[in-house]
Amino acid sequence: STRKESSAASDVYKRQPHHSTTTVEYSRTLGKTWEGGGTNPVSIDTSTAMRRVLALHLRSFSIDLSQRRRQRAMRQPDAPKTSCLLLTQTSGGRASIAARCNEAARRGVRVGLSLAEAQALIDPRVRAKSGDPWVEELSEERDLRALHAVGMWLMGRFSPVVALDPPDGLFLDVAGTERLFGDENDLCRAILGGMHRFGLGARIAVADTVGAAWAAVSYTHLRAHETGR
Repeated sequence: STRKESSAASDVYKRQPHHSTTTVEYSRTLGKTWEGGGTNPVSIDTSTAMRRVLALHLRSFSIDLSQRRRQRAMRQPDAPKTSCLLLTQTSGGRASIAARCNEAARRGVRVGLSLAEAQALIDPRVRAKSGDPWVEELSEERDLRALHAVGMWLMGRFSPVVALDPPDGLFLDVAGTERLFGDENDLCRAILGGMHRFGLGARIAVADTVGAAWAAVSYTHLRAHETGR
């Protein structure tokens, strides 16, 4: 938990009074910066301590983002109707699997396999018919920009203090804000509803410290809220 405490403390973002961006405008910003650049209307405040911490873990963030890109591409008339999605990392001229969708996992594709091995696990008849699999190179920089965009959206709607925990996590200071939504359970449901609309699988836990919230959201035997993705 020490690493998590220091990580969050060095990356706390607090909305300033002169940033009067509304929730609608944050949503528009999210759409513009989801896959690319854009300005980040926040400033760093490392002196801020969180009093009641909500940890948000985007369980399959890179794959979910790739799924969004694939769905957008599939709207084109000549787009292949793929069912498997693979993210790769290339090292020494070898492309290996860094992440895969649930369908690919069901077909036996594992993280660490070479791309050629993964493709061999997909039925050639399926590949010929649907263009499987959809393959992209994993981009940590692109995912971090998307994580910033999620943080901006959360600040505009749920909390003035949000800390990024790359590559797939965020912390929110929700002290006092739960009253706006009923209670903490209602707050968690509202945030998970937003993540579901964005197509992001997520788990949420709330605790008094960053370390305790991180532990609860990271280990399935501890109580946490999650989407069904």
